[in-house]
Amino acid sequence: MNLFSGAKTGAMTEKVVQRSKKNDSRKSVVIMSARAHILSEISSYLRMNNIKNIVELEADLFTTPSVDGLDSAENVIVDIGASSDIRKIGEHITVLVSVQSHILIVGDNDSIAFAQQLMRDIRLPYLHIGSQLTQLMGCIEGKAAMRASSPSVKISVLGCKGGAGTTTVANRLFHYVGMLTRIPVLLIQGASGSRDLDLLLGKTLPSDGASLPISEHLSVIQEPHGSMWNYNDIRFEQYNLIFFDHMLHYQPIEQLEMVISMSNTIVLVITRELSSIRTAKKILDENLRIENSRPGRVARILICLNENHPPTGNELKNIDIKEYLGCEELIVNPYNPNQQESDTNSPLYHLAALLTGKDIIETPTLTNIFGRLRRKLK
Repeated sequence: MNLFSGAKTGAMTEKVVQRSKKNDSRKSVVIMSARAHILSEISSYLRMNNIKNIVELEADLFTTPSVDGLDSAENVIVDIGASSDIRKIGEHITVLVSVQSHILIVGDNDSIAFAQQLMRDIRLPYLHIGSQLTQLMGCIEGKAAMRASSPSVKISVLGCKGGAGTTTVANRLFHYVGMLTRIPVLLIQGASGSRDLDLLLGKTLPSDGASLPISEHLSVIQEPHGSMWNYNDIRFEQYNLIFFDHMLHYQPIEQLEMVISMSNTIVLVITRELSSIRTAKKILDENLRIENSRPGRVARILICLNENHPPTGNELKNIDIKEYLGCEELIVNPYNPNQQESDTNSPLYHLAALLTGKDIIETPTLTNIFGRLRRKLK
């Protein structure tokens, strides 16, 4: 993921202008564009074709954090302007528009190759605004083409040592994303680690791998031992974001390669113990090997130092860990036995905001860390 830049929430939220034109038509379309004349042009064309249930959103895909109703819209037309960054386009659509919506992208790029690559990489159709708007109705009527099951964003939270608190980190990120967005999100507790998600949630989880909704847009799955490391379940197409909670410190290199190849982003959960840091280094080295051998297949990796016990005074320091791993930034989740899931001052809340493209008001220390991460990951 980008891990998205430029989006703002809270007091920093960009103004979104919404104009609705509705009747009892069975069809409805939401149009999102930062350009008023494009909104007008597309709306006029739709009305000429007897689609009168139209919502116009004057907003920029790349700077708008969230829009009421957009995450549950039936049909969505998104104007990307002159952008040609397919990964960025896909990631921003993922955190704004539900995978259950029928999505059509429009823009200024008239390249056939660009349209083909959009369909291949994020499985969404594209029309050139200047020459192809006459095909709008064909796309809207042929919803299968608009649906096309755009891929979910997969975030693997990987424990580098037993007892590192991986499930706690994954669960907190999952809930914080639920606070920051209203898109469908799934958390999968893998069979490779502890089975204590039920204790954190206070709910009994189905043992057969069935999904359990815990809110309107959040669901969890406890992975059965008979289907470990499943990243391709057809049910995943119902969700925009999927968190995978796995332990990786004792897995073979082939398993590591699969996880890296299937993940958009990896959050490595480490402790201050050397064995944990060595496992993280192994994963970073394997990711670099894959990047060198298969350009474009690399996963973005973030390091989360989860302090799961009070400081002892004789442990590795942050600077030593960063030097060993060769990483510039380290996200430290300090030991706090009283921390609540609703604590928006938590570094994990800020990490969730980074993963979903939300800029939030931060303390100076967190601003420095996450500001540098955003610039690095653009």
